[in-house]
Amino acid sequence: MSDILLDIQEKLNDFTDVERRIAEYILQNSKEVLTMSTQKLAKKCGVSPAAIIRFSRNMGLGGFPDLKIHLSANLSENTSDVLLREVEENAEIAEIKRNIQHRMERMGKKTSELLDDQMILSAEEKIDHAQTVYVYGIGASSLVAQDIAQKFIRIGKQALFFADLHLLVTAMLAQSETRVLVLISNTGETAEVLRAAKIAKENEIDLIAITGHAESTLGSMSETILLTATGEGFRFRTAATISLMAQLYVVDVLFYTYVSRHFEESETLLKRSKEAIQQIWED
Repeated sequence: MSDILLDIQEKLNDFTDVERRIAEYILQNSKEVLTMSTQKLAKKCGVSPAAIIRFSRNMGLGGFPDLKIHLSANLSENTSDVLLREVEENAEIAEIKRNIQHRMERMGKKTSELLDDQMILSAEEKIDHAQTVYVYGIGASSLVAQDIAQKFIRIGKQALFFADLHLLVTAMLAQSETRVLVLISNTGETAEVLRAAKIAKENEIDLIAITGHAESTLGSMSETILLTATGEGFRFRTAATISLMAQLYVVDVLFYTYVSRHFEESETLLKRSKEAIQQIWED
């Protein structure tokens, strides 16, 4: 059964004003909500009963009674206020470790559920057919872009990462061979990433998007979307950490899918690159 309180917390930034009002009331009064009817909760939130039902269904549940069942399960499992607050002042290190471990476990499970097998196969095929793989991301997502490049370089693919958008565009458009552009953006709304996507589309370059939002601008522009958990809705850096780990998880799934379909060649090249690196330090 899903951890409904954390699910609600993580989706706060995606809710409408009415949904956010309901969400914040549930987060702050979870025990009291268990005894409420749809009408009573609606009155407390200043919304209509229909809004409560829609909110419950938007959370992937059958209705408000189903939401209360999940909420009761959460409370019986002692989902702590610390988890919902992300971190508290002067927190014990053991509590911080437990908190982050819990979120990382949720990240793996949620991303695995969101990640579509057919989309992974589509991405693998595009990378396989491309002469050059370009990768681009901003901020923490640039670390993911670099990880993609270094992984695929080691198994013989020409994979290029550019931190500078101008250099990326120049390199892409200077070639006429088959290309694919992998773009990473948790929100799917990063301005520089969208500029790169627009230029790629105008020049008929295939796109692969790694994002937490399929209905974002980037998602709508991409033929292949690899969805991740977002970890949004928190004040501090846990969201960035969770989205980064989710993106790296997706990269590993994509990479190992490619390796499994080019097994002998990949194994040989990985062994060769490992030996070459060892030789650098031995010399």
